[in-house]
Amino acid sequence: MKLKKTEHSYYDSAAKSSNVGTSKIIPADVPNELVAQLQEYSLRLFKAVDGQGLARVDFFLENITNRIVFNEINTFPTMTEFSVYPALVKTMNYAPSDLIDKLITMALARKK
Repeated sequence: MKLKKTEHSYYDSAAKSSNVGTSKIIPADVPNELVAQLQEYSLRLFKAVDGQGLARVDFFLENITNRIVFNEINTFPTMTEFSVYPALVKTMNYAPSDLIDKLITMALARKK
């Protein structure tokens, strides 16, 4: 789980691709109960779309109320140097190349 903070008034594609004024906080500085709730929501959403392999599920967390708002499920997250997904994979001591190998193996197994 990660938390992203930005100095931009709106986190648009220019802010996202430049990574200037934005920081990733991995792991997110949120209570364990919230982590568990977000993981449960993510799994439910992944299953609801019959997800296979990998996905990144994004939520917004309101500052004052701590209300969780689903934003999107990305079933093919980018793997650039600024992308969140590879940063998360690295924090799990899992090399991005190992992840790609595993995804290919899973895909080939599904074809059989």
